Amino acid sequence: MTAANRQNFLERVRKAVAEVNRPGDPKLPLPHTWVGRSKIDSDLVTAFCSALQRAGGISHAVESWSEVSPLLRRLIHESGGKNIVLSRGDWQQRLDLDWLFRHGPWKAWLTPLPCSDTGEWDSANDNDALKRQLFAADVGITGADWLIAETGSVVLLSRPDQPRSVSLLPRVHIAIAESRRVLPDLYDLFNVCSPADLTANLIIITGPSKTGDIELKLVTGVHGPEQIHVIVARETTELSERAVLLSSTAP
Repeated sequence: MTAANRQNFLERVRKAVAEVNRPGDPKLPLPHTWVGRSKIDSDLVTAFCSALQRAGGISHAVESWSEVSPLLRRLIHESGGKNIVLSRGDWQQRLDLDWLFRHGPWKAWLTPLPCSDTGEWDSANDNDALKRQLFAADVGITGADWLIAETGSVVLLSRPDQPRSVSLLPRVHIAIAESRRVLPDLYDLFNVCSPADLTANLIIITGPSKTGDIELKLVTGVHGPEQIHVIVARETTELSERAVLLSSTAP
């Protein structure tokens, strides 16, 4: 390359860099209606359950909250879990879970952890006790702040009574929510979830943990639960939609 050719090449590079190295267009990002929102023909609960099944999860749509507790008991029995950890939330307050803490061949703890064998929080325990309880859990039970119908995803906001470890460490994750928490797609999620509502972590779970890193063979349960169940109760409470959404982020 001659000196003149080299100089011309460098001038073209400088010009190209200068053209793109400018403040962004204030009109961007485009309104979500321009990007192509999903169009769901069936009802949102049915669409969510179908998408979750395609992602490798297991869906359970029930008509009322009275059906949730016996279904939850059956799933725990089938899992064979001996240690169960539950996050707190409005879903947990609507269920009769006396059988979970007083009967059965298992131990169950409510967050925040660490807890004593009676299920009560024990502030005297240290971080090592917390880690032992979380890593010993076979089943983690949480609510769901939102469910995404398009992808079958479970959305969780981490907080002291719903630490992310409950959904990530046990081999079986069971999420429970009412049907009003089902949103059509991710665009709707960020419409209802303002920056002020966000906590330290927003977790989007789509099916069980999967990896294909080793010999391109799909393996589940490597980086998280090998099985995820989502129970959706079609029966909703009389709370306003805004009150329900805000309750998801309450400390």
